Amino acid sequence: NFWLFFFSLHREEEEFKLIKYHYTYEWSSYIYKRLVLISFAGLILLFYLVFYGFLAALFSFTMWVMLQTLNDEVPKYRDQIPSPGLMVFPKPVTALEYTFSVSDPSSYEGYVKDLKKFLKSYSGEEQSNLKDCPDGVPFEQKGPVYTACQFPLALLQECSGIGDPDFGYSKGKPCILVKMNRVRT
Repeated sequence: NFWLFFFSLHREEEEFKLIKYHYTYEWSSYIYKRLVLISFAGLILLFYLVFYGFLAALFSFTMWVMLQTLNDEVPKYRDQIPSPGLMVFPKPVTALEYTFSVSDPSSYEGYVKDLKKFLKSYSGEEQSNLKDCPDGVPFEQKGPVYTACQFPLALLQECSGIGDPDFGYSKGKPCILVKMNRVRT
């Protein structure tokens, strides 16, 4: 009886070890599979982070190199424009049609604001870094660095906004400024 009891215990113990091994093996393989998937996902994520980081750095470097070739003082293509651009101030609502009433200041208020905004860049403090060129004398420059001449607002006479802050709109004689971009002489 003792031996029978001993062998039966030993057999139950072997079955328990087998069951324990089976569950441990399944659980460890499950964990292993998950860890492998997570590590692959991490590697893929790391690859794309490095890849897109490299693309962003390459784009930034290319833009930086291109911006180094530009000069803030001189336009890139100043003599190559076939027809110089014209700009009209104040900007009309439609085509070149200006409508306002002399008796209604609110009807031409937008035009006056547009002219003041345009002429602000020609004020004395805005042109302090530009060269003071004499009137009537051609100003020729040779060299890689060019400087622009100051434009005195007094040359615009009644349209300068100095004597008449309404630029003639209140009198029925409106000022319309035409600006021509740089032209080779």
